Parts: sequence; C-alpha cells; structure tokens
Amino acid sequence: MSWVQDFIEFQRLEDELNLFDITIQGVKVWERIRFQIYSAIETRMLDKSFTHQRKNRFSRLIRLLKAIFSFRRNPRFAPKSDIMFVCSARRVLENDGMWWDIYTDPITQEFEVTPIAFETHFNNQHYGPEKTPNLRYFDFFETIAYLKRTLGITKITLDSREIQLLGNIADELNNRFQTKLKIESITRRLLEERKVRLPQYISLLKRIKPKIVVLAQGYYWEDMIEACRLLGIKTVELQHGVIYQYHAAYSYEGHSRRKDQFADYILLWGDYWKSSVVFPIPEERSVSVGFPYLESKRNSLSGIEKKRQILFISQGNIGVKLSEFAVAVSETISREYKIVYKLHPQEQMDWREKYPWLVSSSIEVVDPSKITLHELFAESEIQVGVCSTALFEGLAFGLRTYVLDASCVELMNPIIEKGIVKKVSSPEEFSRDINRDSNMSSFNINLVFKDHATENIISFLRGLLDEMHQLVN
Repeated sequence: MSWVQDFIEFQRLEDELNLFDITIQGVKVWERIRFQIYSAIETRMLDKSFTHQRKNRFSRLIRLLKAIFSFRRNPRFAPKSDIMFVCSARRVLENDGMWWDIYTDPITQEFEVTPIAFETHFNNQHYGPEKTPNLRYFDFFETIAYLKRTLGITKITLDSREIQLLGNIADELNNRFQTKLKIESITRRLLEERKVRLPQYISLLKRIKPKIVVLAQGYYWEDMIEACRLLGIKTVELQHGVIYQYHAAYSYEGHSRRKDQFADYILLWGDYWKSSVVFPIPEERSVSVGFPYLESKRNSLSGIEKKRQILFISQGNIGVKLSEFAVAVSETISREYKIVYKLHPQEQMDWREKYPWLVSSSIEVVDPSKITLHELFAESEIQVGVCSTALFEGLAFGLRTYVLDASCVELMNPIIEKGIVKKVSSPEEFSRDINRDSNMSSFNINLVFKDHATENIISFLRGLLDEMHQLVN
C-alpha cells in the first residue's frame, strides 16, 4: 500500500473499532497516541514501540543530573508571566551567532515585558547561546518523572478488560499494516508519564499564572494542554510545518474523529492551510497570521539578484530517487543552468556513501556552512523537490516549482491541481518544460504565507489576553 492508502485504511480501522471512544484508566488514549502509531505505520518501525532508545541513555543521564543543580534553568524558580511559550528545541544557528527557535523567537522579541519560555531537549541537548530570553528547561521535571518511573511509583495497573481491548487493537493494526506495534506498552507509558507530568504542569502553571500558553507544536504536549484546560488557561498552537489531509496530528475529518486535548486555537501561515485539513476545533479558531521568520528572511534577502540556477531540495525518504533524477537532469539540460543540491540535515553525514552518483556528477552539493537555504531561494530561479515544507518557502521567494512523482508527492496535490507547481516524471519532461515559457498559474502567495505576520500574531495574542483579563475581572 502507498502511504495515502495506509492513511485511508487507518481511518477505516478507527471507525470499525470506535477507537476515539475508548477510555483506559479514565483517559481517552487513542487521541494521544494516534500520531505516534500512524508515524510507525508510515515508516514500518518494527519493534520500536516509541520507547526511548538505549543508545542515548548515558548522555540522557548526564543531562538529567545537570538539571538537578541548574537553578537558573529550573522551572520551579520561573517568575510570573501573562504569556508562557513552549518553544521548539530544534533550534537554528543564525548569523548573529545565536541559536533561534524560528517559530517563537520572532514573537517573544516584540513584547515590552519578556514572556517566560520553556523548552525540552532535542537529541539530549540544548543548543546555545539561545536567542530566547527568559528561558527555562523542562529537564528537572523529566528527571523527577524518570526517577518515579524507574522506582515504579507511577506504575499503572490495567484490568483484564483493558488488556484484552488493547491486545485486540494491536492485532488489527499489526495484521493490516505488517507491523509489530505493542499497543499495551505504548499505552502504559503514556498513562505513567501523564500520571507524573500532569500534576507537575498544574503546579508550574499555578505558580506562573499565565493567561495564555503558546506552543510551537501541539502534539506530544497533550498533558500540558490538559493542565491548562483544567485551570482555565487558553492554549495557542503555532503552525510549524506542512499541514495536509493525511497528517495524523491534524486531520480529523468525520464526526467520530475528535481530540479533546488539542489547543484552543491554531495560528496558521495563511488561508491555504485551512482548506488542507479538518481540524478538531471550530473553524473560527483556525486563524491565518503568517510566518514571521520566513517573512523576515524574504525581506532581508530581497536585493539578491537571481541566477540561472536550479535548486534541488532533498529529503531522506526520497533522497535516492531525487538525487538520481538530479544527475539525469544535469546530463540532459543545456549548460545555461547551474544545478545545486541541498541535502536535508539528516542526510549530511553520509550522503557520499548513499548517493555516490552525486559525488561524480557536475552538480554542486551545498555546503550549509557557506550558504543558507533562504539565500539559495533568493538567488535561484527554479526549485525541484517532492513534498518538503521548504518548497512552500521557495514559492514565497518566487521560484518556479516542480515536484518529482515520488513517494509523498500526494500532499502537494492541492497546489498541483491549481497549476501553482508542476509534477514531472522524467528528466526529459522536466528539461522540455523549463525551456518553454512557464505555464504555471500565477497566484497570491499571501494565501500561503499571510503578510505582516509578526504584527498579526502580536495583535491576536494581545486581543486574547484582553479577553482573559476581562473574564478574571
């Protein structure tokens, strides 16, 4: 089955087993594990039941020990704040020498009184010096949770009915998708972590007293959202990537699909994303605001002159096919175009072994230490990829865009059908098309990335904050 067929079958199974109605230990567990389960199905992660991998155990232990003695970062000493940010720990090193959370930092800088911010780790690390002011880490809470789970304090006892029910779900999933997922152990871990995290978050929120919590990413933060809801605190999620019909964290089409622990509001890059998926919240709570980081990059690079250059944007799951296609294109097109290939960060270490045909080709494989992706957008005329978020960003820089007919290209169907981008299957088809006058439809990029993003977000948050203050008063 293709990954689209997987998702359709996945939804069929949800309906047949009434998975959204299942309650274990008083918790609707399916809405909390749905994204993890489908991600495992997508990649056929056999025997990886989303438990932490042991290979990072030592570095994790060091990080947790540091948390015990790190008073400056300890969440227990965080000051009061009307707005609290939960950042993305996957930071980007910018030209100012600071590590940015590209989703929240452009916003937090705009407040007269700096909001409190928190982050968890990324690959057992915190990247700094960080741009985010007033930042605390969740490591101390993780240390407590780890110790309690290790000592068995949070152990969950399932009754025979619950064990049988989870076993039946596992059997159906594994039979249909040829996986070996252990639904009972995934559910136990979820409930054990919730048992320790929920009171921690409630205690933290009572001390900080925020009116609003802004999340760079909503899924995996259901316990935080639940704590906020119990305390009457509004939650706001920021769009942080491509949202599409087959995204299990956001796609809830059909009356039976719902998610109680979804943020109260989601702030989208533009109106285009509203039509991409059915969110589990009222339509009026999906608000188009723009993408501040991208807008600032586009504005700062607007003076760069375009070259006769084709930019290939790779991803690990389609890297082999795309890189072979790029080499074939380089051998087909005339010399008037320079071809550059931008690897995904996860491909950077071993691309020479995985894609030896790139090494011997005339293509320039980009050194990320010398030029940024946005600079490549600014100087290129054409971009080629499959389904990367970066392709949408390239559209904001005015690039003619082509997508290779490969795995996951289906998520680009809405803009393929509108003629905004063109799907190609062969190097010859691509080479013929780029040498003709482009017949791609012109469109308003404001639909994908709304203008004045920072101002829109600040205005929204201040308006919501005023509403919360009026409720209290």
